[in-house]
Amino acid sequence: KYSKVNSDKSVHLHAIYLLPEFQWKGIGTKLLDYAIEHLGVTEITLDVEHKNKPAIKFYENKGFVKISEFDDDIDGHTIHTIRMQLKVD
Repeated sequence: KYSKVNSDKSVHLHAIYLLPEFQWKGIGTKLLDYAIEHLGVTEITLDVEHKNKPAIKFYENKGFVKISEFDDDIDGHTIHTIRMQLKVD
């Protein structure tokens, strides 16, 4: 799920979720690669919970870098969040 593409050709990726039995099979990579190729964007941002080390590693391996950290309130729960960014050529 992603937001609409902005006039500056940036987009915020809201989620890539896979059930555990489908993780580590290349599906997440294919979904992300498809989004990059077909959205025609120059920048993608996303948020990931700081405790989600596998997701952070996944995005770092795809070229995303940490640009900020903040506390987010989700349904009354404070979640420490990392915002990551990918510049697309």
